[in-house]
Amino acid sequence: MGLEIHDEDFGQTLGVWGVPSGPYIMLPIIGPSNVRDLMSRPISSFLSGTFAMTDTDVKLALTALDALETRERYLDFEALITGDRYTFVKDAYIQSRDYEISDGLSDEDDFLEDLDDFLLED
Repeated sequence: MGLEIHDEDFGQTLGVWGVPSGPYIMLPIIGPSNVRDLMSRPISSFLSGTFAMTDTDVKLALTALDALETRERYLDFEALITGDRYTFVKDAYIQSRDYEISDGLSDEDDFLEDLDDFLLED
């Protein structure tokens, strides 16, 4: 049909609409999140289509697979962790969500600006 695949969730939509993320929270089983994304999870789940399933076993299996896939996305971060684990996961999550919300577009890169200042001082 020519439709493009978009891996988006309602939390990203709220972020684009300007809803602030709120405080960062670490949830058991689910992992890192923020208030905006946590409150948008039921809507994203509803819109995913699993709400229409009438077979409870299938609905539970799909929900478990979704939770497993979410956890798997954050496993790549664990191999890179150095220093304080909590701070690293928090920073990685926040940067990842900001990247997803902006679709990879960024107005400025603080690291590169600081690096330019450092290199120009010499």
